[in-house]
Amino acid sequence: VERLERIALSAGSRLRWRTPVSALIGALLLSGALALGGGSALLVWGLAGLARWPLRAAALAALYLAPGLVLLRLLWPRSRPLAPLARLSLALGLSVALPPLLLLAAQLVGLRWGGAATWAYLLLSLMLNVGFWAVDFGSISRKANVQDPQFNISLDGAGLALLGIVAATLLVRLYAARDLHVGLLGDSYHHTLMVQLLIDNGGIFHSWQPYAPQATFTYHFGFHTNAALVNYLTGLDAIQSVILTGQIMNALAAPLLFSLAVALGG
Repeated sequence: VERLERIALSAGSRLRWRTPVSALIGALLLSGALALGGGSALLVWGLAGLARWPLRAAALAALYLAPGLVLLRLLWPRSRPLAPLARLSLALGLSVALPPLLLLAAQLVGLRWGGAATWAYLLLSLMLNVGFWAVDFGSISRKANVQDPQFNISLDGAGLALLGIVAATLLVRLYAARDLHVGLLGDSYHHTLMVQLLIDNGGIFHSWQPYAPQATFTYHFGFHTNAALVNYLTGLDAIQSVILTGQIMNALAAPLLFSLAVALGG
């Protein structure tokens, strides 16, 4: 009995330490990333950009969260509730995967994709999320002493650490690319060309005219459709949309790796 008590006390002590230690690690990682990325100048630049383009920032955040949350609500089994942070992380990955499927489906039915379709897609996703949350919240509120995991938005130390890492990654990537007029290296030219053709043709294309004498398109286009949707939402040209989308994709790697770790290790 004494041995079991010692084990229980030791485990409880470890659990008590886990949250502050994780928060401390997150704070150190965020501080280190900010220091390497430009320190106070980075934070000032980030806040100034957010104040200058709040609608763009909100639209991009919705683009990479709202559609994925809808899919999770429709497809994820309710018997296996997701922690809030895992749900948000998975929603990011699903939201990235949807644009190429949407444009492919639009091509198959002969629909031209553009700014109006992108905003309709985004607004529909937001409306569905609000509807789902209203229905779920109403059903939960009618049941006394029942807690639904998807309404638990509290963050532990690990959650704060992850948010710090994602914020630092996104800020550092955007800050490093702030003065780029075109994408770096030779392949950026070709990726930008494909994004421009998607915009020009209102979706998946076959002819590369007037930029090149090809009449077939067999390249994978997931990144390019995401950049095209960024163009439709922000009004940035294809060149800047490619640069911005590249930095966003880099930052999204962190929460998706978190989701993988949760899935493998519980």
